[in-house]
Amino acid sequence: MSERSALIRLLVLSASWAAGSTAMAALQLRGLRDLAGFALAAGAYWLTRDLGRRRRRGELKYWRGRPVDDRWS
Repeated sequence: MSERSALIRLLVLSASWAAGSTAMAALQLRGLRDLAGFALAAGAYWLTRDLGRRRRRGELKYWRGRPVDDRWS
């Protein structure tokens, strides 16, 4: 995972936690504020688990133990 995608993921998780906490505070359900924030952040964590990873389809070619990207040839 690159540094940029890790920072974006951290921003998404933080925003999800804040949105859940704010929604429960607005509904005056202060006891559920942290639980809702955690639940939304956990969902965002699960949804962004592949952020920044390249997806490969088809058969991979290797040259000297390294994968070869032949899309441009």
